[in-house]
Amino acid sequence: MYKILSLVIILGLLPFFVLGQYCITTDKFTWEGDTIGNRAVWKADDVLNTYTIGSTQIKVSISDPFGVNTTTLNPSDQNDYTKSNAYYGPGSLMMQSTATVVNQPVCLTFEFSNPTILQNFPVFDIDYIARGRLESSYQDSLSFIASMNGRNVPLSLQYMSAFPTFNIMGQSVKSKYVLNTNGDVNHYDSRGAVIVSSNNVAVNSFTLCHVNGSQDDGVSNSHAVRLPGFEFCVTGLGSVSGKVKNNSGSQTYAGSVVQLFDTLGFPVKNFSGEPYIATTQADGLYYFDSIPFGVYDVIQLNDPTGSSSFDDADGGNDNKIRIILSVNNPDAVDRDFIEYFSPLPVRFGSLKTSWKSEHEVLLDWFTFSEVNNHFFTVFFSTNGTDFMEVGKIMASGSRNSEKQYSFVHQPGEGHTFYYKLSQTDFDGKFTDLATSIIRTSRPALDIRVFPNPGTDFISLSGLDEENKTTFVIYNTLGKMIDKGVIHHGNISIDHFPAGTYFIQLNDAQNQQVTLSFCKK
Repeated sequence: MYKILSLVIILGLLPFFVLGQYCITTDKFTWEGDTIGNRAVWKADDVLNTYTIGSTQIKVSISDPFGVNTTTLNPSDQNDYTKSNAYYGPGSLMMQSTATVVNQPVCLTFEFSNPTILQNFPVFDIDYIARGRLESSYQDSLSFIASMNGRNVPLSLQYMSAFPTFNIMGQSVKSKYVLNTNGDVNHYDSRGAVIVSSNNVAVNSFTLCHVNGSQDDGVSNSHAVRLPGFEFCVTGLGSVSGKVKNNSGSQTYAGSVVQLFDTLGFPVKNFSGEPYIATTQADGLYYFDSIPFGVYDVIQLNDPTGSSSFDDADGGNDNKIRIILSVNNPDAVDRDFIEYFSPLPVRFGSLKTSWKSEHEVLLDWFTFSEVNNHFFTVFFSTNGTDFMEVGKIMASGSRNSEKQYSFVHQPGEGHTFYYKLSQTDFDGKFTDLATSIIRTSRPALDIRVFPNPGTDFISLSGLDEENKTTFVIYNTLGKMIDKGVIHHGNISIDHFPAGTYFIQLNDAQNQQVTLSFCKK
């Protein structure tokens, strides 16, 4: 383990012990020439390899949108290439490019088959030469990003020396650059090394992008960084289950929506990218499995029809249960939500959502009886958390017979939509009745942003090259900053203030995805 001599720089909003995951095995990824580990081989022209370490498959791939990665068809000025057991010697991968202008990244992605904590991912030889001679002037710059099932995971970057040759800026590093100065360091020198970790939070994708820094003259034909082996651990998977039942335990309830969130309030997604969410049936049961070990909140989004919250399994009465999944406690069971029966003016039947046309959702529901019922309200959400009112339907007042209702809504672009139905009495009291989810048959867009953070531009991989994709960029206050049509996958951000932004993409098939990125 490397000795850290300088202050740890951590990106995040809350202490990470709240989000901590738990290891079941610890492993080391190594490159050929090492004396231990898997000793992975990366040849000069490789772009994709899969390696197996214990129970984990690790897929490593190169993204090279500008054709700057060094290969046998594109060698460096020293006639060497991106490969293992190369110029840097045994036990290392040399990641090298031949960019001749700034901001042409080449990215290396590690995808893990199991939820994985990055404990110690070092990068060496982050340096510069600024001699004033164009053919030998360069500046290394790297950005790092990690995610778990598509959601970004903050990373921690640490200096290995008290006198580094580079600066850490959020989740990026850039070597210092002083004109007519040689900032070159040996590829084993800790002054040019950074350690990246995921703060005990599980990831299944980790990407590093190497690029000419913004102060580079853009003429150097060869710059590289050294990647030795890295340490990681597998967190394991657990489950959570419970029931929605009355305070005497004699009755269970259908129609309650229960969802899993992380401790920052973001929905947790499974390996298919869908949120962990369930609607209870007559047995009152909800169940989520294949959850990475860690700390979570199980939240009951609505009380069943005819009841109100009485207690929760953790002793509170806030429709929220905190759970911890670990090696010693992989399955959280009997996490029950306790209800108190209180007759309501509407005996509700069911809510059904279906596609009426390609762009219209039909909501059907019925009641068995109504007393003092003024109107129904339909709410809509694209994330299952933030709902907005989209319709109001007048009710029947009072009646003792079955009554059918319907409502048509155009949800717009997206992949998964959530609807919630409530009723309001003439005296102003209201009750949530049901929640329903409907999905399109189209797969969600699989697009990535790099480099992230960016300086002058961002690039997008996975776009449909044959059809135009439009974009809208918002800041964290929801204000639109920019919009337009994407050409060649690049968007200029050099005029943006430093900060976090959200880009909403829409393609010709009305598919939509929203991603976050940072401007440094």
